[in-house]
Amino acid sequence: MQAEYTGRQVSITPALRRMGDEGIERIARLLPKVVGVHIVLTSEKYRKTADVSVKMRAGKIVGFAESTQMDQALREALERAETQAIRYRKRQTAIKRQPKEEKQPNEVMAVRPRKANHPEPETD
Repeated sequence: MQAEYTGRQVSITPALRRMGDEGIERIARLLPKVVGVHIVLTSEKYRKTADVSVKMRAGKIVGFAESTQMDQALREALERAETQAIRYRKRQTAIKRQPKEEKQPNEVMAVRPRKANHPEPETD
């Protein structure tokens, strides 16, 4: 899976790219039909943020993290996206349609006589 990287006020080093690719491979193994991946790394004065978006045919998974170091922020964002992917996978495997139980033809149900809703008129 090819990931698209965007660096805002930061240059993307080969180590960061390698870390992102490894994390995306782990996530892609959990999810069915990953369409695209976008990783945005942003650097401000004392804050580094990483935003990981994984698009699938069924929806979107987003992991976001802040830290004082870029590699730590990227690692946390990938971890959050991976936990969402695990939850999505568990939800998909838990929702399974089960066949209805077959009715037993030998089983006889007791039938009660019906009660009339209104009394019958008396004839004299």
